[in-house]
Amino acid sequence: MPRPRSGRRLPAHLLLASALAVPLLVSSCSNDTSEGPTATIDHTPTSTTTTSAVRGTTSSTTDHSSTTTTTTEPQSPEAKVKAAFLKAHAVYFEITGRPDPEDPALSRSFVGTSLGRAQENLRGYVEKDAHAEFPGDGRAPVPAVEKVRLETPAQALVTFCLVDDTRQVTSGGTVLNDAVASRHSRASMAYGDGLWRISSQQLLGEWPDGKGCGR
Repeated sequence: MPRPRSGRRLPAHLLLASALAVPLLVSSCSNDTSEGPTATIDHTPTSTTTTSAVRGTTSSTTDHSSTTTTTTEPQSPEAKVKAAFLKAHAVYFEITGRPDPEDPALSRSFVGTSLGRAQENLRGYVEKDAHAEFPGDGRAPVPAVEKVRLETPAQALVTFCLVDDTRQVTSGGTVLNDAVASRHSRASMAYGDGLWRISSQQLLGEWPDGKGCGR
């Protein structure tokens, strides 16, 4: 069984999970919790009065109708971090299919070192007249998130595994790279301007196959 190679710097043409890897300083964690969903049932009786022209009498009827209001559970801080992390990977992989280092979507998902590395990788695609292709069903790899840890209200860590089978192909159809790898990594997320973004990533281990990181 291959042994993980921790902290190794990967070639620039490989994709996001490895190319953005930088050391992180891990501080103590804190957890935010949210209350569960609540539901209220408001029984509001309504009264109507009718007048009978024949009998000259009036009668009152009461219609007991009820409405139900359901309050959904607020999204936890950890869930927001996870959603932003997964979106960042989806954005990057989408752009590798039509490489543009200046795509404004990058700065909405990446910041600092990670933004610079992502742009550098995309420039490498452009220089080689290449783009990314995804075998099988044609969908980009999706990281398997193992843990989200909130360090501060504006900093979080995401531990994940990415099985990367992306192919780097030129516009003429030449395959430049089709190596498959399983990478165990930890991403640092930073909050600012109302958005969570990936600021850096650290490679924890790598295996030259598609068997995942549970070993």
